[in-house]
Amino acid sequence: MTEYKQVGDGAIFTNDDGTLEGNFEVSGTKHRVAGRRKQTKDGKQIIVMEIELGSLWPNEYKKNENQPDMTGKFSIEGKLLRAAVWERASKNSGDKFLSVKLTEEIEQPQQEAIQIDDGDVPF
Repeated sequence: MTEYKQVGDGAIFTNDDGTLEGNFEVSGTKHRVAGRRKQTKDGKQIIVMEIELGSLWPNEYKKNENQPDMTGKFSIEGKLLRAAVWERASKNSGDKFLSVKLTEEIEQPQQEAIQIDDGDVPF
């Protein structure tokens, strides 16, 4: 028989619109979580839990169609990613969807500090 030890706890609340949100703390790290109700193929009602990766915000600086409608930052697998999101519609069906581009910040090499030997400076 498999044994388990407790490593965290949390709480989930139902919002006025029926969505589920809450917090889990696992091994000292807090996580925002969301749940969505779903029905399995055999008719069982379940709640699918998802960990919040980040948030998308309207792009207040958008000046043309090439710029994203929304932007945000996400933490996935320990990497900080920037999301650029465009609202689109399928050419065939007209169904609306979000097109997402994720970019990773490229770390710039640190410049070494110049060492100055001020022992020979007369003042």
